[in-house]
Amino acid sequence: MNCIGDRKMYDSHVLDGHDGDVFITLDPQYHPIQPDKSCPDSVAIYNEHKDLAAEYLKVQEEIQIQSQRMESLAGLAERLNETEEEYFDTTDPDDEEEVRELEQEKETLLQLHRDLKQQLDLIQNNKLKSCPSPSPSSSTSSSGGWLTHPHPT
Repeated sequence: MNCIGDRKMYDSHVLDGHDGDVFITLDPQYHPIQPDKSCPDSVAIYNEHKDLAAEYLKVQEEIQIQSQRMESLAGLAERLNETEEEYFDTTDPDDEEEVRELEQEKETLLQLHRDLKQQLDLIQNNKLKSCPSPSPSSSTSSSGGWLTHPHPT
């Protein structure tokens, strides 16, 4: 008799000890066929099937845990969005106006800074073009883009 001879479907209640626990939750069509104990290949295939079934069940459990976690996080995200909407719906119109004014003031100040920097660059460029570079005996010295004058005492 070879290893592939007639075999019956293995009933999960026939399995000894914890072996049956692995297959109880599987569909009956996925239960292994009883191995031919006299054939090492049959026993090896059965053991591999058992290991794969245990791994499959672990993966299914992990999928279920992660799905529940994802649903929980989705619920938290939804509640956060609702809370955020409630917060912004209840903000004081005066606060919104103040924010708009401050943003406008910020833009104005940034534009003023750009304009002043541009004017400074033009002045420095014109000075450099019209005046020769200062001699070491000059009372004015340049330091990091700034012109410094000695303080009269």
